[in-house]
Amino acid sequence: MGFFKRAEEHGDLLGAMMGRTGALDDERVLRLADSVLRSAWFRCQGCRRADECADFLAKADAREPAPDYCQNKALMDSLAR
Repeated sequence: MGFFKRAEEHGDLLGAMMGRTGALDDERVLRLADSVLRSAWFRCQGCRRADECADFLAKADAREPAPDYCQNKALMDSLAR
């Protein structure tokens, strides 16, 4: 997979995971430093479980916590509270 295709795919997964876990429902996400979101994006880019992530997103209930393998789980959990 090419760099830009992978970057787009993982960016979409990150946004979908934030939406699914409820992390986007809190105004705190709007106050996060750009560096926090950039770090989350880079962690997602390094993940080798994109297929599992996409499968989770397809099956998970709304506001379900991120799976344990998610490299951004701590961020998602803290924002979804």
